[in-house]
Amino acid sequence: KRLGESTLTGGVNCKDVGISYYKFEYPVEHLKGRIDFTRDTVTLNNLSGSHGGVNLFFNGWTRGFAPDWKYDIRVTSDNMALDDDLYNALSEGQKEFWSAFSPSGSSAIDYRFIRSSPETRTKHLTVELRGVEAVYLSFPYPLKNLTGKLSFDANNVTISNVVSRVEERQIAVDGKVTGRGGNQPGYDVLIKVNNV
Repeated sequence: KRLGESTLTGGVNCKDVGISYYKFEYPVEHLKGRIDFTRDTVTLNNLSGSHGGVNLFFNGWTRGFAPDWKYDIRVTSDNMALDDDLYNALSEGQKEFWSAFSPSGSSAIDYRFIRSSPETRTKHLTVELRGVEAVYLSFPYPLKNLTGKLSFDANNVTISNVVSRVEERQIAVDGKVTGRGGNQPGYDVLIKVNNV
């Protein structure tokens, strides 16, 4: 309980470790890789693990102690399953957004969270859709074989070349949603439809 008063230097070679973060209960198993630490820094060096068939990779660092704690952590996956396990780990607000589209399938993710000062914290998630299916609750027309990218930060969602192709039918969506967490979010979205 007095780690800040200690002097530590070393490393841990993870060979088959299990972890779970209490704020995002999505257990990671079979974690492998090296964690280096000094008195006030921990560095994650290409840690890899899995959740069922989902591969997860962790890189980054954390430095200092409260209130000057800083970190830059990156979590990536090339086959994140959009399934019940992921849904159950989300916060209530995130579940509400998920339920508006009911996605299923698999995507690549790149999630980065940074704290450079007590006042400056950023989170950014990029999702690359890979054959995902979704249905928008307010307009329940099924979108299949979705590709493209979605980028999320604290208040905005950017939609980049999200396309549903089924035979000759194509539905393409590009745009941005701003102020997502507020009472009156702004929308600037372009939808192009061919051969429906």
